[in-house]
Amino acid sequence: MITKLQQLKLPDGSAKDIFVDSLSGQITAWHDHPDVIVDLEGYIALPAPAEIHAHLDKALLALENPDLVAEGGLRFAIERMRRVAPDRAGIVARARRAVEQMVRNGYTLIRTHVDINERTGLSSLLALLEVKEWTKRIDLVDLEIVGLFGSPITGIAGTDHRILLDQAVAAGIDAVGGCPWLDPRPRDALEVLAKAADTAGLPLDMHTDETTDPKVLTISDLIDIKRAGFAGNVTASHCVSLASQQLPLLSDLAEQLADANITVVALPQTNLFLQGREGGVPIPRAVAPIRFLASAGVQIAVGQDNVADPFYPLGRMDAMETASLTVATSHLRLDDAWAATSTTVRAALGREPAGFRVGDRAEILALRADSLAAAMATSALDRVVVHNGRIVSTTTCSTTLEMPRPQMHRSAGANL
Repeated sequence: MITKLQQLKLPDGSAKDIFVDSLSGQITAWHDHPDVIVDLEGYIALPAPAEIHAHLDKALLALENPDLVAEGGLRFAIERMRRVAPDRAGIVARARRAVEQMVRNGYTLIRTHVDINERTGLSSLLALLEVKEWTKRIDLVDLEIVGLFGSPITGIAGTDHRILLDQAVAAGIDAVGGCPWLDPRPRDALEVLAKAADTAGLPLDMHTDETTDPKVLTISDLIDIKRAGFAGNVTASHCVSLASQQLPLLSDLAEQLADANITVVALPQTNLFLQGREGGVPIPRAVAPIRFLASAGVQIAVGQDNVADPFYPLGRMDAMETASLTVATSHLRLDDAWAATSTTVRAALGREPAGFRVGDRAEILALRADSLAAAMATSALDRVVVHNGRIVSTTTCSTTLEMPRPQMHRSAGANL
């Protein structure tokens, strides 16, 4: 089916009609007789956002139990999460609600991590595989699942986690992840995870150095593994300790990251909430220095991370919020901040580009706004979302402003 999106404004300010094909999932050439015409005059078209780092297995937990939210930082949040018993049906229900909200806000691609450890076994993974099958069946959004394997994964103590690693690969995860910096033997942990990913032909997506401690720098090990011949894409998420490094070392690491083609993902919402609680001054910024890294040629991206769970009590699951916060915390230009939540995410995940030329993937977010700046400033609510060449969500809001009635004229001294 061919849909004509009529009179859309592009980011460069030009207006045009865009034709999308639900069969090919692409932007297509002009059609004299489209099947559907949608008038979008007054809307700006943007490449649809893509979430590079979600946790759908935890999403919305704090709305059910506010006491789970930790006020003591990352390790406290991890401890609170251990109190939550695996509940496959509950995870499916909450994850579906989160996915639906993300699609309404414009996301057409989501990469989510899922806990796989001695507490969860494979139950959380099986729940998200069920959600993934649902999204595929109705063609709502593209969903990728990263196995977030518990620590330790090395030595005798890590035996059960290594068994779960093999089982999760066989079950169908899309990428291998973990927190090697929390393992007693970080380098060995990273090598275990990388070997499993390489054997299965999967990418790596690591929770990396999620601390303001400058002495924690396992990203160097990740660079070594990529340089040693790891074939797949490599993503380093969080990378908070990079912001605590001295300039000469940071410059050297940035050059190495660019040379190794490792994508660095900043997650400002969660890291600003969890880190910097140690006391003392100066209070650390607790966000990966992505502007500096980008200037050195490193591919960077930005994600929402946690939403209403023990690790972060808020989050609107809206790339407009994430991009706006990136402008404030990382000093990116508005268009660069949006790219970091959309086009560069697709590149980092090895997906086809989404744009407005014939042949591009038809992944579009249209917002009622005059410009990207206006859309970000107001978090424009009227939205049309196109995924795979098909409109999957339309949101239209209305407001009635009740003005006070004018007061009748009274002479001075009259009784009220």
